[in-house]
Amino acid sequence: MLEEAGTRGYTVLSKASGLGLRGTRSPNNVVWDEGNTIVILACKEDQASRIVQALHPKLKKFGGMCLISDCEWVEGPPISY
Repeated sequence: MLEEAGTRGYTVLSKASGLGLRGTRSPNNVVWDEGNTIVILACKEDQASRIVQALHPKLKKFGGMCLISDCEWVEGPPISY
């Protein structure tokens, strides 16, 4: 889905833990196999709109949240991808 929206890079953090509407989630909980995952990406505004449109029905079905924030893009060395 992210690649279809034109995203050229992202980071996935598996087995996230914390406290939310469904209580405390721990990656070591043997009763609950479905772990929380955090996906971090930086993209242009039009890409974010496409991602939100594709993600919204999935969030309604599976739960979760999508947080969007403006950021300042600081250029570094040439992109390797």
